[in-house]
Amino acid sequence: MTAPGVIRGRGRIAGLLAVSEKTVSRMRARGEIKVETKAAGRPANWYVTRSELERVKKQREG
Repeated sequence: MTAPGVIRGRGRIAGLLAVSEKTVSRMRARGEIKVETKAAGRPANWYVTRSELERVKKQREG
């Protein structure tokens, strides 16, 4: 179980940002979103803090 305030998985991150999983991958590649990874580094193991998600959300809204 991950710590509170942490969002796990590319799909969940995408859902909260209202973008596709592909877009989340692109954003990570461009460095727009700071995504941490657990062992193995697969997208399912990606996680992001709630504060980082809020920052990115605000940035995307303009």
